Amino acid sequence: RERGLGHLGGDGRIADHEIGQRLSYVCGDATAAYGNDLTRFHRHILFVSPALFVVLDDVAAPRPSSFQWLLHGLEEMAIDEGRGTVSLAHAGARLRVRLSSPQGLWFKQTDLFETPYNAGSPPRFREEQRNHWHFAASTVRPSTETRIGAALLVTDDDKEITWEATVADGWIGASARG
Repeated sequence: RERGLGHLGGDGRIADHEIGQRLSYVCGDATAAYGNDLTRFHRHILFVSPALFVVLDDVAAPRPSSFQWLLHGLEEMAIDEGRGTVSLAHAGARLRVRLSSPQGLWFKQTDLFETPYNAGSPPRFREEQRNHWHFAASTVRPSTETRIGAALLVTDDDKEITWEATVADGWIGASARG
């Protein structure tokens, strides 16, 4: 049993997994980490070696809510809300993401921490950090449950890989060649 998968100090667990040479799957259940705010948070991750991840967050709340998918980085991200894409390059690596949700998504990016980085730290423990960037994709329409799908491709910055992430009829799929 895994501990601390959620941000509220609750328990999380690996609900299912299958490990293969080219394909691996894991499902994490972080419902307990969110207390009464969520009634379900299952994250399904499919890894296609060597560089493709497909992530499906299956979430539910006791009352209509907006749900978020978050990404943090040291560099500003290129976002295209119309296409549902986010990309980030840093230190010779590149991440490309395609997001989708039945409730629709709106994108926001900021270089400000919700709580300032050193807030509450005694002076002797404070440290200077380079700027961080924070991306949030939030559902447009409140609902009691939704799914947020993400196809993520991780590559060397100079490696050319042709990839496509497709969204249709509530499904998200991806293919890559390189």
